[in-house]
Amino acid sequence: MAELFIKRKIPYACIFGNHDDLGNLSREQMMTILQSLPYSLSQAGPKLGPDIVGPDGHAHPEGGVGNYLLEVLAHRSHSHQSAMTLYFFDTHTYAPEKMVYKGKKFRVYDWVKQSQINWFKAEHERLEKAHEKYAYMHIDMAFLHIPLPEIRSQTNYFFGRFNEAPTAPFTNSGLAAALVSHGVSIVSHGHDHTNEMCMLEDEGAQRRQGGLWMCYSGVAGFGGYATAKGYTVKRKVRLFEVDPQGRKVVSWKREVGNEGVKLDEQVLVSDGRSQRG
Repeated sequence: MAELFIKRKIPYACIFGNHDDLGNLSREQMMTILQSLPYSLSQAGPKLGPDIVGPDGHAHPEGGVGNYLLEVLAHRSHSHQSAMTLYFFDTHTYAPEKMVYKGKKFRVYDWVKQSQINWFKAEHERLEKAHEKYAYMHIDMAFLHIPLPEIRSQTNYFFGRFNEAPTAPFTNSGLAAALVSHGVSIVSHGHDHTNEMCMLEDEGAQRRQGGLWMCYSGVAGFGGYATAKGYTVKRKVRLFEVDPQGRKVVSWKREVGNEGVKLDEQVLVSDGRSQRG
């Protein structure tokens, strides 16, 4: 996948999925490779939390590898002020302990740790005063692989296809609430290959802050499954068009074989607040 960006000289950044360290290389080793590639902006990030023993039997930092942020600078006429901050999170793999349900043990997915949430809050607060100087609307987005537990909601508004039950963590560490309270209005994630919708979590505190969009893209690569209940999902990629001057974020999907059409185009943020429909 990196070759597509390198050939076009497009800067890119990566996060780890739950399968990435199931082979011969650790996440630390893979990140070293990623950082060496042309146009890659990926970072290992700081060591967060104590060392814990993972499902592979090896000790790893609690917060994982690849928690970092990128500042997207505004046009030079605005003195290179930050127009966007992109936050990247390691969502790990399986939880160390299995969950017991009806007398049986099940492997469940891990969750974002408090050390990662603390890191995010500290970084946001460190940058906040500088971001307030930007002439237009500064926009914050977050990227992670395994979706937030809030994606399981049966009542939240969504648009796009919801083809399979989400396999999000069962433990809710409060990342969604932390993101919203610190101004993040959009989260982009993957993991559940055939889901390709955006869902608006706007209950309680999220509603008071304007809500949090949680967006799947559908399956982009050709190596993963793309069927659910007899439905075949065509390969897609989600795009976000950001307009700080117009205080707006619009999203849509592009589909293989249908490249000229914007699928499920929707305004996610308008006048600085998350929008429904």
